[in-house]
Amino acid sequence: MIVSVSLNTIPFLSSTDSTRASMSAKQIQQALTSLNCEVPYVIGSDYRTVTETSRMGIILAKDDGEVIYKNRDILIVKYNNLNKTQDIHIPPIKKTSSSFGTKLRNSLESGKKFQKGDILAEYDCFMNGVPSYGYNVFTAYMPWFGYNHEDALVISESLSKKTIMNSIDKVYIPIYEYTLMQEFYNDVENSYVYFPSVGQTIKNDIIACVISPRESATSNSTDLKNRVQMSLKNMSLSNLLNFRASENPKFLTDRIKSKLINGKITGIKIHRFKKPENIDMIDKKLQDTLEKIYLKYIAFISETLNDLGKYFHRQYIELLLKKYYIYRDKGKGTKGDISLTDICYLIELEISKEEHTHIGDKLANRFANKGIVSLILPDDLRPIAIESNKPIDLIYNPFGVYSRMNHGQVLEGLISKSVMYCNEHIKNHSENTKVVIEWLNENVLKFIDQSYYDRINDEIIKKLDDPNFHNMFVEDIKQSNLFIEAPSFAEVDIKNLMKNSINCKETVLLKKDLIKYMKQKLKVDINFPEEDIYLKNIFCSPIYIQKLSKIVSKIINARDFGSVKSITRQPTKGRASGGGSRVGQMELEAMLAAGCDLAVKEILSVKSDWSAGKKDLLRQLVTDCQYKLPENRTIKSRTREVVDLQLQYLKE
Repeated sequence: MIVSVSLNTIPFLSSTDSTRASMSAKQIQQALTSLNCEVPYVIGSDYRTVTETSRMGIILAKDDGEVIYKNRDILIVKYNNLNKTQDIHIPPIKKTSSSFGTKLRNSLESGKKFQKGDILAEYDCFMNGVPSYGYNVFTAYMPWFGYNHEDALVISESLSKKTIMNSIDKVYIPIYEYTLMQEFYNDVENSYVYFPSVGQTIKNDIIACVISPRESATSNSTDLKNRVQMSLKNMSLSNLLNFRASENPKFLTDRIKSKLINGKITGIKIHRFKKPENIDMIDKKLQDTLEKIYLKYIAFISETLNDLGKYFHRQYIELLLKKYYIYRDKGKGTKGDISLTDICYLIELEISKEEHTHIGDKLANRFANKGIVSLILPDDLRPIAIESNKPIDLIYNPFGVYSRMNHGQVLEGLISKSVMYCNEHIKNHSENTKVVIEWLNENVLKFIDQSYYDRINDEIIKKLDDPNFHNMFVEDIKQSNLFIEAPSFAEVDIKNLMKNSINCKETVLLKKDLIKYMKQKLKVDINFPEEDIYLKNIFCSPIYIQKLSKIVSKIINARDFGSVKSITRQPTKGRASGGGSRVGQMELEAMLAAGCDLAVKEILSVKSDWSAGKKDLLRQLVTDCQYKLPENRTIKSRTREVVDLQLQYLKE
């Protein structure tokens, strides 16, 4: 038995292998969100369970009440019957994992009244209470010149730019009395600051450069200051920054870095741990700068304090300030690797960056048919579905459905395509809304869920004669899109559904420019005419796609040489151990399909654990001064074989 709340959003689980269904539940939790996320055309009929139980992307009212206060970070509501207030943290970007976050979509304003179950605040992973963590992507199931072999995916340039994620990072900079910082952030000409301001873009990975004595923080701070002052008598800051630890053992250069190059500063908090009269820093200019920023931050807190004072008593206000704005030590004496002993200031920087999909990133549908992006096609070269007159944004391997036993995605495609056409027709011809919904009900919903079919008749179709209801219904569709609820476990009348729904088997056009482009990408001499190709009976339909947290820029790791295990002579695992990325069977096939057969040969010989081949190569270099790959362990190039199989299919 599979038990997961997130499974309630997945339709047709009864047509999916149980192992894949379990994987789907995990992948939903890994899905990244952005401003472009869409409501799926088809969603599980029990999706409201996810909405009601979610603590991440949506906040629902527990009772009737009113919003009595709101600022950038806090929403305070008062419930009528419960006779209590609730403070709700609504940051502009909320963390969903260690490296990613979701943006605030909307929230109620101060003075707004609400009823039990209403949405108080909503993030990008929800839209009007409906879980929306992916994109409706027009998809084709067909082979593609070896580029969608196994788990590889081919996507369009527009889909790459559409699937945007929010990467977030938090950086802490400790400031002691003996701390020095490099000035290098140029806001205006001939004017420098110590670190970037809110809204400023980080142009490299170094946020700040901090100079501290090498002695531990537990040493006497006065003695440390005196030693630093004596050492700096005849030494400029710029020279000190360039010193290496081995050259200057008295000092330690700490370069505060962020993983998000070209990210923006979205927030700055500064915490002071000593009174100003007790702070005597070596760098007076740095001290003045920090004090100005701190006073500005305190002014914001004071303004918040005054606003809250209109509604709440002092103790509650102090509790809110400590909870959301004032740094709390919690008695540990450290903040990560930072010792709080003798600390004067602690700078807290919030950094955010929006990134689109690149080659190597991971996408998946709701049925765990996952894949890695191997090729991004230019928009003007995308294949076209003739009957639908739509460009194809995603190309799946057709064998991935049957080999993984997740046929639920085929049912999703059949229904999604009908819903997509109805959705577009209502947006363009709103006067025909009733006719469209009646057709959808009789030709699609009738064969997937009888109870839902009856509900649509009673709750929507019968009310569409009312102009007010009609206009409200159309407006909701225009804001998001039309969607239907399909049960997770139910017997679907597939025969009648396929007979009455919109046909998904289409003719796909491959332009001659596209064929020419693929020949150049493959870098092999293909005897194939450069002309338009029409492929018949290709399954084309919208599929709900989610972007997963496996991002290539964050996990890729390569090396020229590094440590190996003493027994197996294989590279060590992990970045911390100096390990590199391993090449498995699927990576091997992908390299061969891309024409990298010589690189594969080198990996399997010179760069492997084949000691005899390495000795032979060394002998060649010493005696002949030539670089020739060993012949004793050759690999048959399958580049031509893989490509020929793909082209054979295209010709047929």
